[in-house]
Amino acid sequence: MYRKILFDLVHKTNPQLFKTASQVHHGGRLTSWRAVTSSANNAQHGVLQVEIASHLQHESLRSPDFNNHKDAFKHKTTWEVLRAYVIFKLSSMKIFVDHQNTILRLLRTCLGRRLFTFVMRHTLYGQFLAGDTRATVLGAGKRFKSYGVVPMYAYTAKEIHGIKGEGELNYDDPLWQTNFNALMDEITIAKESSEGGETVKMSGKYTFLVTHDIMESCTSVIDYQRKLIELCVGRDASLSSVPIHTPALNIPSQKVSECVRHALSGVREYAETMGLIAPDLPCSSTNIDSFTTNMATHMALLDSPDLASLLKEENLGVVRPTMNPQQRKEFSKLWIWLQKLAEEAERNNISILMDAEQTYLQLAMDNLALDLMRRYNRDRPVIHNTYQNYLKCTYSVVDRDFRMSEAEGFCLGLKPVRGGYMEEERQLAAAQGYPDPINDSYEATSEMYEKSARLILNKIQQSSPGRVQVTFATHNEATVLNIIKMMRDLNIVPHKNNIAFAQLLGMRDHIAGPLAEAGHTAHKLLHYGPVEQSVAYMSRRLQENRSGLATAGHERDLLGKELKRRMWNR
Repeated sequence: MYRKILFDLVHKTNPQLFKTASQVHHGGRLTSWRAVTSSANNAQHGVLQVEIASHLQHESLRSPDFNNHKDAFKHKTTWEVLRAYVIFKLSSMKIFVDHQNTILRLLRTCLGRRLFTFVMRHTLYGQFLAGDTRATVLGAGKRFKSYGVVPMYAYTAKEIHGIKGEGELNYDDPLWQTNFNALMDEITIAKESSEGGETVKMSGKYTFLVTHDIMESCTSVIDYQRKLIELCVGRDASLSSVPIHTPALNIPSQKVSECVRHALSGVREYAETMGLIAPDLPCSSTNIDSFTTNMATHMALLDSPDLASLLKEENLGVVRPTMNPQQRKEFSKLWIWLQKLAEEAERNNISILMDAEQTYLQLAMDNLALDLMRRYNRDRPVIHNTYQNYLKCTYSVVDRDFRMSEAEGFCLGLKPVRGGYMEEERQLAAAQGYPDPINDSYEATSEMYEKSARLILNKIQQSSPGRVQVTFATHNEATVLNIIKMMRDLNIVPHKNNIAFAQLLGMRDHIAGPLAEAGHTAHKLLHYGPVEQSVAYMSRRLQENRSGLATAGHERDLLGKELKRRMWNR
C-alpha cells in the first residue's frame, strides 16, 4: 500500500523525478522506497525526498480499529480467547475481585503446590504472565514481535507491597540482593530480545530493592526540606508542584535562612561523593527545582549540625523528619544498585522505565529518577520516570521536569499512567488530615492524562529527535485515539523510540494489535517470574486496577463475539 502511495505521489508531484528514478533502477521499474530516495539524491531532488517521506509517515497516523474482533484476536488460540473471556467475566464481579486473595489461598491449600501451579499456569498466570524461564519469556516476546507488537519486560519479584506499614522485611533480608540480581538478569533478557541494535524497554521498581520505610522516611525528609528551601530562597511553598503531606511551615528566622544557604553551598562536594550531578550554584528562585529534586541537596541539609541545632531551637510548626544512620546506609546501598542497573542498561542499549508508587513514597522515587537521568540520560533516555495522572499535581510535575531537562541538558523519558493506588491514597489523606491528592472523578483523570500528553507531544515536536521519549501506558481506548489525533494535528511522526503505547500482558489485546497494524509502536508489558509469587503480585495488581477491569466490557464483548465466530466458522 505504501509503495503505491509513494509511486503515485512521485508521479503526480514530479514526473521528472519519477522518470529519473525509473531510468536509474532496474530498467525503468521502481522497486522500493530506498530506490526512490537514492534516485532523489542522484537527481538532486532532496527537498522533494523529504516531502515524500513526511507524507508517507503522516499517512501511517491513521486511527486503529478497536472493534474488529477477528483481526484483534487472530493471533490467539481458541483456548486463549475462551480463557480471557472467562477471566474478564469473573473480574467484572465485585465479590470476585474483593475476595480473590482468599480464593487463591484456599485453592493453594486444597490443591497443594504442584496441582495449584498446574492450574495457575493454564488460567490466571497464563493470562497475565509470560513464563518463569528465560526460554518461555523470550518465546513470548518473539511471538508478539511476529505480528508487530513490541515486548517490554518486567520481572515479578517477591516484595512487600500494600497498605502502609504492613509486614516490613529486615534491611539485611537476602531478598533485596536476589531482586537486584533478577533485575540485572532482566537486562540480559532484554538484550537477547533485541534485533538489529534496537533499544529494548524493561520495567523496574524501587521497592524491589529496599524497604518501604526507607522510601517513606526519605520522602518525608524531601517534603519538609523542599518547603524549607523554598521559604529560605524566596518561593512560596504553597506553589509547589508535588502533593502536600507535610503541613505548611512557619516562616524561618534569618539565622535559619542563612544556615540553609550555607549548607546548600556545599552541595557540590556531596554530589561528587555520591556520584551525582550537582546543580549550579548559587540556589535561587530560578533554579530552585534543580536543588529540591537533587538528593545531594537533602543529604547536605541533613548533615548540617548548625541547621539541626537551629531547627531544634526554633519551632517551625512541624517536627523535622530525619533518617537514622541505618536508613542512610540502606539508602546509599540502593543508590549504588541503581547506578549499576543504569550503567548496564546504558551499555546494552536498554531503557529502564521505573514504576511509580504511593505519594508517601513517590518524592524519593522522583528525585532518584531525576538524579539518574542527570547522569545517564546525556545522549538518550536510558531512565524513564512514571507519572500518575490520577494525581492533581501531575501536569505541574511533568512541566517542571521538562524545564529542568532543558536547563540541565539531559534527555527526558516519560511513562504516563492513570495510577493504581486511588483507594489507599484517599483513605490516608482522610486519616492524616492532608488534602486529597486524587482527581475528583474518572473523567478528571482522563482530562489530566490528555493535558499531560499534549504537553509531552508539543515538547517532542520542539525537541531534537530522540531527546524526549514517551510510552503512553493506558488501557483507555478514547485516550489512545485522542493522543493519535493530537499527533496528527501536530504533524508528529511516530517513531519506535520516541512515541509508543503500552498495555499489560493479558489485557486490552484489541488495542495493542490494531495500534501496531496502524503504524504505531505498541508494547506489551511481559511480567514474568515464579508462579506462586507472581500470582500473588498479579492478584494485587488486579486489586489496584479494579476500575480498569470493571470497565473491560468492550474487550469482553469482543472476546465473546470472536468465540461465537469460531464456533460457527463465520
